[in-house]
Amino acid sequence: DLIYGLTGEGYLFVYDYTNNVVTTVKKLPVNHTIWPAMDITDKGIIYGAGDDKLFRYDLDKDRFDVVAETSGWVLGFYMDKKNNKIYGTPGARLVCYDIED
Repeated sequence: DLIYGLTGEGYLFVYDYTNNVVTTVKKLPVNHTIWPAMDITDKGIIYGAGDDKLFRYDLDKDRFDVVAETSGWVLGFYMDKKNNKIYGTPGARLVCYDIED
């Protein structure tokens, strides 16, 4: 019963709505995150976009990785969990990245 969120300044939070408590607050090394540009895989890996980067964050291992650097993220992305892909629109292009867990 958790809700994951990412502020525009790069703070990740995890909210337990059953108990009405924020369980995690972590500053990620991004400053200008893009909404709606965050999703989480079935294995708990968080993907997000900000500072012209697509990033991956493993909450359990506290590990942050840049998946791709691309300029012009205007909107968020779509995560296709069935086919392990992320589709996004930096600028006027459509891009596709593989999800690794």
